[in-house]
Amino acid sequence: MKLTDLGMRLFHKIFFPPIVIIVFLTTTIVAADGSWFIDEQRFHASVHGRNSCQDCHFDISDKTQHPDMSDVNRTVNEFFRPEKCLTCHENISDAMDAGIHGSNKISDRQKYNTCIDCHDPHYQNEISKSSLPVAGAVSAQNCMKCHENRKNLPALSAEDEACMMCHRHIAADQKETKTKRDRLCLSCHLPDASAEKGVTGCPTIDTAAYSASAHRDIACLQCHRRSASFRHKDQLKPDCLECHNPHGISTAHSPHLQVSCRACHLKNGEVVFEKKSRSIVWQKGMPAGFPSDFHSLAASTDKEMMCRRCHFKENTLGASSIILPAPGVICMPCHTATLSIADTTTIAAMIVLILGFLGLGTIWFSRGGKNQKNNRPAFLNRISGFFSAFILEGLFQRRLFRISVSRWVCHGLVFWSLFIRFAFGIAGMIATAWLPDQSYSWILIDKNHPMNAFLFDLTGLTMMMGLACMFIQKKRRVRSCKAIDLPKTDMLAYGLLGGIIIIGFLLEGMRISMTATPDGSTYAFIGYVISRMFAQINVTGFYGYIWYAHAILTGLFIAYLPFSRLVHMIIAPVVLAVNVPTMNPRHVQQAERKGPHGNTRI
Repeated sequence: MKLTDLGMRLFHKIFFPPIVIIVFLTTTIVAADGSWFIDEQRFHASVHGRNSCQDCHFDISDKTQHPDMSDVNRTVNEFFRPEKCLTCHENISDAMDAGIHGSNKISDRQKYNTCIDCHDPHYQNEISKSSLPVAGAVSAQNCMKCHENRKNLPALSAEDEACMMCHRHIAADQKETKTKRDRLCLSCHLPDASAEKGVTGCPTIDTAAYSASAHRDIACLQCHRRSASFRHKDQLKPDCLECHNPHGISTAHSPHLQVSCRACHLKNGEVVFEKKSRSIVWQKGMPAGFPSDFHSLAASTDKEMMCRRCHFKENTLGASSIILPAPGVICMPCHTATLSIADTTTIAAMIVLILGFLGLGTIWFSRGGKNQKNNRPAFLNRISGFFSAFILEGLFQRRLFRISVSRWVCHGLVFWSLFIRFAFGIAGMIATAWLPDQSYSWILIDKNHPMNAFLFDLTGLTMMMGLACMFIQKKRRVRSCKAIDLPKTDMLAYGLLGGIIIIGFLLEGMRISMTATPDGSTYAFIGYVISRMFAQINVTGFYGYIWYAHAILTGLFIAYLPFSRLVHMIIAPVVLAVNVPTMNPRHVQQAERKGPHGNTRI
């Protein structure tokens, strides 16, 4: 016997029976879900597949209105009556009276009065041994020995087809899906339909506005997924993000992750701050009974008008009264920003920065390199050692560590904090632009996410510690830190950078306070403490001015950078990487071992 045959026999004897039982239980004991649509194929294969709709729903023909709008908000159990099942299954009732249901003994008869809690009347499989899956190969060829090959289900009776005209489930990709499903919805939600049925309070649709909307070709159930079922009023509001991605920073100037799409994109209604969710939402502004155009979700050509729905004086929405620009390229060292150069501060800062570095560039590249031990051109020598020197000397600052450990620590607190924030911001910008469908992309730019809140406060604190360390060293004038070839302390640059960080913490605290402390923001351990200072103050009026002060200080720092001693944080990695391949390694090591006056370091 082959090993494969032996394995198949063992599988069928040992593993197949429990698998069959599990599959059987999961496909037979299924409670009714209350949907108004019927999967005709599943119904045909069920034990009731040969029954007429009228056999169970015999009371429908007596109703004057169908669908009855007064029934849609009831539960499916409210429509169930045991006699509907017991008309055919009278033996089940007798068995339960005797304390037996199926193969189980029951003690509380009342718990078994609602059959649909366990059995779906439309999709119940036959509970018998003959319904269990058959072991062995099952092919169409074997089936056709006894059964006629059919491609379509048998035709329904005229009365059943009348029911299925509305209740037949249609796949989303079929052409008639939208027309058929919308007909069911509009039988109640058209103004004339509500008036005809004498029902008030049912929201109705302005069909003219809906026909002109961007969603006119989308079936109702694609957004209102649970609407075709009982407890109609308890369905969740449509989530636009199931089809659309959030707006990035370049579009909305800020992620606006706590703002509902409807708050910006609906023409009518009122924008309010919902305390429970700590988010800005839209409330219906049309009186009951009047057709609404709340399906007219579209981008407005007047973007400032859209922004002014929240950004106005003395608002209670937690929005700045000033419409702030998108964070530009000068914000990238610390935040997720855009590559834009649009506002006055950014334009002025970038012009001065570029001119300054152009001047420095003429000095950097004016020196011709000479190779002392290799016949290759100096340029090729620099390329060969550039990357290794850039990492060791630039990023890890090996030379500074060998000269002064204390200064290396101070320098690293600032440098690595900026580097981490810059890398994090770049990752967020790229992820939201290239991978907008991924949830983690938007986590990277969510200021209130616990990871971001903690990380950015931590790096802000370490930068302040690094600046304080440098200031102390400046005051103490530690001789061992006056290392050869290291720049002197630039207090103006440190002052600008410190001011940016302090105002940044202040802005964070104000933002947390005016947005009612969103979930996760408490992990910003410094910003949260500051936010308690503004708990009873409406800061929306002057938040924008503090933001501009932060931006102007940043612009001044960026513009001053090429002319400050702090520029070595940028050019040192490049200069060291370029120069190291052309220097004699023995001379480099000797220079690093020397103190500021040529004495050997201990």
